[in-house]
Amino acid sequence: MSHKQRGYSFCNNFTSEGTSSKSSVTVEKGDLKCSKAFRVYKLPREKKPFTELENVVLPCLEVAADLIHGGKDAVKKVKQIPLSDTISRRSVMLADDLKEQLVKKLRLAASFGIQPDETTDIGGKAQLIVYGRFPDLEEKTIVEHYLCCLQLGVGTTAHNIFQKLHDFIIEEGIDWSECKSFTTDGAKAMVGAINGVVKKIQAVSPNCIAIHCVIHRETLLAKR
Repeated sequence: MSHKQRGYSFCNNFTSEGTSSKSSVTVEKGDLKCSKAFRVYKLPREKKPFTELENVVLPCLEVAADLIHGGKDAVKKVKQIPLSDTISRRSVMLADDLKEQLVKKLRLAASFGIQPDETTDIGGKAQLIVYGRFPDLEEKTIVEHYLCCLQLGVGTTAHNIFQKLHDFIIEEGIDWSECKSFTTDGAKAMVGAINGVVKKIQAVSPNCIAIHCVIHRETLLAKR
């Protein structure tokens, strides 16, 4: 079953674990289960941060409970809905499930291409974001997906970039020889004639070709 077919009922299965806080014992079991399933399913689906539960959703529910049902009991009941006890862990479970499906499809593909790009987080540490393009046998079309975000630390050398990529490929059981294209931004660390990342990848996948990203080429042209 693909992630597109997994909806509320799939997320609802995660709520069977007994992780409710002590303050939630007075909330009906069915209401508590529904609230947990909503948190796990709705927020990740809408790509919203978990803090919106506490800062936006819960206050709105309190106002709605007071207006619709009236009295302090309704508001008190809303406040008993647990927020952050398990949502982070369950979101990680959903992410792991999606990653497992994606990697499985990538392993089945006869060939694939990858496109990495470096970025820097607010802490000043380099991150390598990697996208993959491959034929999806289930969808019967060429798909492009975000594969991973690898921490490079403070070093963005060709050796460090390739080693992080290599570790990910080997750990996930992906065949390097099926990598047929590698798209780069044209940086020296990527396309160096002797020790660039492209040369290191071609050493393990001789049929891999290097492609200079069209968008980066257009940017370079515009600067001239």
